[in-house]
Amino acid sequence: RILEQRRELLRTSEMQLILRTKEVEKYISSINDSVVRRIMNLRVLNGLQWQEVANKIGGGNTDSSVKMMYQRFLEKNI
Repeated sequence: RILEQRRELLRTSEMQLILRTKEVEKYISSINDSVVRRIMNLRVLNGLQWQEVANKIGGGNTDSSVKMMYQRFLEKNI
């Protein structure tokens, strides 16, 4: 009985996580700035470190510069 309750709790938690992830994906896709949108995807959804995000973005961006773009966006929009 306890094992079944825990499984049900895990299923419920998994469904909540899926729904939250879809909400985040929808929000990120609504961001007009394509660079910021890509930074958000890489950092939030893919869980990359700042240096990895900078490497994927390219264009001479550093870990500090992509982090700053991320933070400025959040300060203005959240």
